[in-house]
Amino acid sequence: MTLEEALAASEAEPVNDIFLINPETRTITVPETEKSLVYHMTETLKENISGVRKS
Repeated sequence: MTLEEALAASEAEPVNDIFLINPETRTITVPETEKSLVYHMTETLKENISGVRKS
């Protein structure tokens, strides 16, 4: 596989998923395509906050 072929194969279609925020209930609807990212970010944040509290 050439460099050009690899680059062409790695191109992804743009995603237009959006996060929906309900201002009345303060809930956020996360698109399926982003749930894994949000989960890992949340876990990292929890670890960082718990580390700060222990200090």
